[in-house]
Amino acid sequence: MNLETLKQGAHTTQIHETLIQLDTCRDEPVDLEISMVLIKFVLPVYPSLPEKTKVILRRLVSKSFTFLAHLVTFSATLYEHDELREIRIYQEFLEGVISLEPGCLNFYLKTSADRSVDRSSVKAFFFGSKIFNSLASRVDIAKYLEYLRIQWKFILENNEIVKINTPGFLGEWLVSTILLSPALAADILFGELFLLKESYFSSLQKIVSASSPLDQRRLICKFLVPYIQVHLTVDNLNDVRKILRRFNLNKIMSPSVLLEIQSLSLREIIISLLNNRSSTKLASALINKFEDFADDDGDDVDTKTCELLVLLIVHNLSKTQKEGISHSEQFLNGVTKHLTSNQREARERAMFIAKLLSDGELKYESDFKIRIPNLKFESNSENEAINFQSLRSSPGSNIRTVARNNEIVEVSDHVQTLSLDRDDSDDDDEEEGHVMRIVFLKDLMKEYEQSGESRKSPLIPLLKQTVKLMRQKMDFPLEVGYYAQAIMSSITCLNNEFDESPFEQWRINALVSILVILPEKVTDAITILFNSELSLQQRMSLLSALGLSARELRGFDDPTIVKPKFDFPTSRLPWDSQNYDSAKPVEIQESSALMRETKMVWKSKKLDGGQEKETQNRFKKHANLFFYPLAHGWLNGIDVGTYNQLFKSHYLTTLRIVYSCANPAHDFEVMTQLMDQVISSAIEEGIPLDYSQ
Repeated sequence: MNLETLKQGAHTTQIHETLIQLDTCRDEPVDLEISMVLIKFVLPVYPSLPEKTKVILRRLVSKSFTFLAHLVTFSATLYEHDELREIRIYQEFLEGVISLEPGCLNFYLKTSADRSVDRSSVKAFFFGSKIFNSLASRVDIAKYLEYLRIQWKFILENNEIVKINTPGFLGEWLVSTILLSPALAADILFGELFLLKESYFSSLQKIVSASSPLDQRRLICKFLVPYIQVHLTVDNLNDVRKILRRFNLNKIMSPSVLLEIQSLSLREIIISLLNNRSSTKLASALINKFEDFADDDGDDVDTKTCELLVLLIVHNLSKTQKEGISHSEQFLNGVTKHLTSNQREARERAMFIAKLLSDGELKYESDFKIRIPNLKFESNSENEAINFQSLRSSPGSNIRTVARNNEIVEVSDHVQTLSLDRDDSDDDDEEEGHVMRIVFLKDLMKEYEQSGESRKSPLIPLLKQTVKLMRQKMDFPLEVGYYAQAIMSSITCLNNEFDESPFEQWRINALVSILVILPEKVTDAITILFNSELSLQQRMSLLSALGLSARELRGFDDPTIVKPKFDFPTSRLPWDSQNYDSAKPVEIQESSALMRETKMVWKSKKLDGGQEKETQNRFKKHANLFFYPLAHGWLNGIDVGTYNQLFKSHYLTTLRIVYSCANPAHDFEVMTQLMDQVISSAIEEGIPLDYSQ
């Protein structure tokens, strides 16, 4: 084998013969010296090589991590010198290796199993995004995860070590794989691999069991349980129970995890799988949380706490254990705090649990009940095979899509409170292609994950479809919640690559459509605002979305926020509609160049004569999630550079809108004090309250 021949420009036959010699070596065929020769002198002519030679070259990389590592490192140096043609060649080759050589990762696993340093290197390249960063302008994250699925599939089918004595580090690798894009990776790895058939699921079970306690909790509690929650239906309850019982939930389940689960049916399944010792420990933790009840904490946590207590009492606790809880100091203190609450539901919940613990001996007249599904599982089905197909139905698949003309109108008016410029849109003639045929949020998210060369279509059709789908799925919060953070982050970080004139208005509409369905996701939105690398325009649009979503939740109707109506069979029946507040907010606006000052007056609906449509105040419950992080963010200091004054003026506008919508929150006086501090700070810094954009 003559490397000098390759350096001097060998013809294709010589290259092919040299590669065959390397491929027949028993040991690792390509060391550092050989890999650099191949990278510098053979790969530049890769596109012109015969296919049989390309196959051998890719196979050499799949059997030599040294070759792969130096290939990725060398590619990075090309970016520094803007060698675009060479970059494309190396990207084509690298993509071919991970997509057409499914045994690549499996070989690296075998050679690195005994050395922690080698395992860390493989993890950094495949799951720490080194390879993905090299391919980022060519391959989107959805396609890259599909390539990783192919690699994992080969490991499950061909690696005997995984089947017999699973190494613990595989759990760490799997966690890192999913963390590349949690919601999307869970769909691809669970939905299209591990939950596809018994052999793959059995391998997942072994990987989890061999993992560290931390990785076990992350794989099950952070990734698998949320995925199952979205796909849980009446028809697959037994299969979900059989899946979860294969893991040691007693070891990894905690009160915080159970409180994060939205599906009461899923919580009941998990509770039913806990042993008595874990149930007792869980009950003790929940009683402590029950004792710590306060009106200011919000109703949601206490509701879930009480629901979990009811599930434990009904399914898991013995009569002796129930008596012990009912006479404990912590429980009695909790009952006392609940009974002094201003919220009727809180008082009723406490008395219902007290009656349940006493097996009905406590006399308290009330029709109030904490309802649980009280699921009935099929008898003698524990040892039956799992029907994995039952989990493959797409979430929200029972929604019927109705085709309508002009379902979403153009944003062409002036956003009064946030001073967005009015732009006429010529978007009607654009080819919207397959984007408008997307009906599932997981497909929508894949579309957002496209980047660089893989994005070939304008963005406005995608943003329009986001508004449409999110508004359609307002009664399916579990599905929306599962994908919301990833989609919201992608929308915020979009750049107007095609210079579409109404782009920012549609970006704002898309963000608002998520926040009004799940207001609690404002926590994620504010995290994106403060912690992500965003441009000034991206930050301004996100702030605008926060203000406009607060107004919609409060009951105000902004003409530039698109609210398509859908009349599906899933619509609530009249007697199942939500109750509205007896008083409605009436908006009084004062002219202002920066924002229109909003005041609230209260007017009985009886004075309207039934002519105006009632509005519901959904913002009150979530006002603290919007207001306090923004207010403290201001007081902690904001500096975005050159346009800091412009940004802070817009920030202050948003905060004033949120503050005005918060009335009559229970802690509005505290908000007022904090708002006074913000205004004083703005005046000291010379931020004009009526700044004209």
